[in-house]
Amino acid sequence: MSDETKKKRIPKYDRVTLYDEAMKRVDGWIKQAQDSKAGVSLCRKDILNWYILNAPEELDAKSIESLATQFFDQERFLKQALKRVRDAKGRGETVSLQELMTDEQSVKPKKPRKPRSPKSNSTEGVSVDPVTSPTSDFS
Repeated sequence: MSDETKKKRIPKYDRVTLYDEAMKRVDGWIKQAQDSKAGVSLCRKDILNWYILNAPEELDAKSIESLATQFFDQERFLKQALKRVRDAKGRGETVSLQELMTDEQSVKPKKPRKPRSPKSNSTEGVSVDPVTSPTSDFS
């Protein structure tokens, strides 16, 4: 098979929404870099990729604690705790609230989900964006 007949791979892009303050900082960094030397041309994607790739691969304990504090969702924790209590009850065990609170520190990794089996009338190869796809509510 020649190179001409091979399909070209289109790179997959992930979109990230930034807070307004974060966007201002990124734009400020771009301006600083462009003003520092003639010929420097950057876009947001370039500077964010550079910043992330130059950061350490592992977060330090202080950063992890800060993230956990800022993004802790009490409702989600309670739902997970209720599920664990029900699971333990189903196995004939008892779990105290104190145990759940101390186990919060040692979070178990999530089990990987099973891939969905294809439906018989699926629209294979067709991408539908649920936010922008038309609805039948306007009849």
